[in-house]
Amino acid sequence: MIARDKKVHFAVGALFGFAGGWVAWFFIWHAYFPTLLAALGLATFVGICKELYDINKTGFDKMDLLATALGGLAATILWAGVLLLPNVM
Repeated sequence: MIARDKKVHFAVGALFGFAGGWVAWFFIWHAYFPTLLAALGLATFVGICKELYDINKTGFDKMDLLATALGGLAATILWAGVLLLPNVM
């Protein structure tokens, strides 16, 4: 069973990944690759920052960081599908 903490990290990673992709697409580049990079990059950056914040409290948890980055990867995959969909139809 997956711990609640990891599910929260995944959800937050997905949220920041989707937000990063949305901002990159609609406000900055309007280009495919930078949007995907921004989605994954922002989620991973937030995960690293959170773990650095926790380092003196609970320690740097690599599995928390992985869960956050995987949430960002899920958002990145969704963005890839959304951005490719108009080209398919």
